[in-house]
Amino acid sequence: MLQIGTDRVLQGLITQIFLRKKDNQLPKYAIHKILFKLQLELPNDNSVKKRIPFYWYNHGPFSEVIENNITWLKENDILKEYPIQEEKTLLGLEKEIKLPETTDFKEANEILNSISYHVDFYHISSFVDEIYRKYAPCAFMPLFKLDFLKAMEEYVKRVSSGQQTLNLFIDDYSNLDKLESILYDCESELPLVSTFKPFNDSFSSFVTSTGRVFDYIREEGEDTLFSGKEVLSIAEVTWLTFAKGIRILDIGHDKYYNNKLDVWKNQYKQSLISYYNDVDNFNSKALAEIKQDRLPFCTPTERSKNILSSVVEGYLN
Repeated sequence: MLQIGTDRVLQGLITQIFLRKKDNQLPKYAIHKILFKLQLELPNDNSVKKRIPFYWYNHGPFSEVIENNITWLKENDILKEYPIQEEKTLLGLEKEIKLPETTDFKEANEILNSISYHVDFYHISSFVDEIYRKYAPCAFMPLFKLDFLKAMEEYVKRVSSGQQTLNLFIDDYSNLDKLESILYDCESELPLVSTFKPFNDSFSSFVTSTGRVFDYIREEGEDTLFSGKEVLSIAEVTWLTFAKGIRILDIGHDKYYNNKLDVWKNQYKQSLISYYNDVDNFNSKALAEIKQDRLPFCTPTERSKNILSSVVEGYLN
């Protein structure tokens, strides 16, 4: 059973988001982002502010408290899921609920209405992008997530569907020099704290190999799926690893989640070890693809893995 006080407030706010437009349907992540913006705009003396704690994760600001209340609203047939495509769903409001009558809730609801008024619910991704660019804990996040990763995703999608060749992508869709420049910008914006030292080292190695792949494309004009799919694959792993680390820092989570730090650190440690190996494999494939003379790639031994694990442990303690 959910706690009545906090959860009545959150359930009321969640349902109010759907009343902005008739028959409004939203992806679940949109609720998190809208309420994140509400938390930022609420005055400190409003008790609702502390009831919606967030941490930054795979898809931006996320609240376990909000997630629990969305689940409760679905289980009680207040919200309904509507399937759309590729296992994705939208949420819609089935029935309204009684709202708290406190002064703090009324103030929060007025601010929420103002936020919702300026959100284009039919193009919610632009609002999410704005959240990243304005409020992400560090500049690396919008640079990598929005400017680099999105461009690579679009390229692979177009090539895989046969809509676009690599050369057309370079010439017409996105400038390869710009993508490489964004990667270097990302590298310069990495968090300079001990927690991220192992990640930063692996990321720099990834950037170097990606530069080699891009040089190969420029010189040879080869239309190989490796050039896109392999870069995209390691870029996605890069992001997921980074996300496990950023929530550990004070700037990445509200104090409400401090009791999760030990678990998060352990998950990040394991992710770092996997990322190190993934980058090594990517480097090896990149060198093989562009046919440069290099020393044979060696799969990390158990001893090297143990050494890496000890190094990572040192940075996280």
